[in-house]
Amino acid sequence: RVFPAPGLEIFCDEIQDFLEEAEPSSLRGRKPLLEGSFQGRDCLLRWFHHGGILRNVLRGCYIGSLSRAVRELRLLATLEEQGLPVVVPVFALTETRTIGYRQAIVTVRLKDAKDLATLDSMEPGELFSLVKLLERFFDAGLYHPDLNIKNILIRPDFGNFFLLDFDKAVVLPGPLAPSERAHTYSRLFRSFDKLGKLHFWDNFSFEGVPEYVKESMINYRKIRGIRAFFWKLNQK
Repeated sequence: RVFPAPGLEIFCDEIQDFLEEAEPSSLRGRKPLLEGSFQGRDCLLRWFHHGGILRNVLRGCYIGSLSRAVRELRLLATLEEQGLPVVVPVFALTETRTIGYRQAIVTVRLKDAKDLATLDSMEPGELFSLVKLLERFFDAGLYHPDLNIKNILIRPDFGNFFLLDFDKAVVLPGPLAPSERAHTYSRLFRSFDKLGKLHFWDNFSFEGVPEYVKESMINYRKIRGIRAFFWKLNQK
C-alpha cells in the first residue's frame, strides 16, 4: 500500500519505476538508503529496520495496525505545515510479507546537506543557531527520543539546519517542559560524545540560550567522568 504526502498525487507506475531504478545512496542510515528521481525530484528511500535486541531477530519485519513509516510521514507533514525545517515527505509504503510487513518512507534529498557526524568542527555561532532551532521544535511540542547528530543536517553554505528521521517521535499537545528539553539535550550531547565530537562545545559560552542547556552539558560531563573512572577501575 502507498500513502502519499498530503496534497500529492501518485500513480502506481511512478512508484514501480522509482523502485526499479533507485540505486544505493552515498548517504547511510541504520541500513543503506536508496536514491533516485521521483516526479522530477532527487529522493531517498529508507527501509525501516528494528534496532537493539530485535535487530537480528525481526530485522525489517513489523506487525501492527499502523506502520511507523505512515506515522512518520504524517508527523513530517504536520511539522512542515508549521514552517519547521524538516526533510520534505513524499510517500510511505508498506509491503505485506508471509508474516507481518516491511515498510519504507521516501523523502526529498536536501542538496549539499551534511549530517553533523561528518563535520570536523562547528563554530560557536552554528551551535547557537542549532540550539535556537531545537527550541523552535520543542515549542511546537516535538518530543524526539532519538535525537542524535546523524539526524541533524546542515547546509554549510547557508548555515541552516534540518531535522530528519522522526521514527518514534511525537508531537505533544503543548510545548515541552524544561525537564523534557534538558533530557533531550543530554541525549544529544551523548551523541556528540559517542562520535568523538563533544569538543565542538568546548568554546561555546552558553550565553543567550536557556539555562537548562548549560546544566545538561554540566550534568552530562559529570556522568561521563564517573563512567570513565569506573571503566578505568575495571581495567586494573
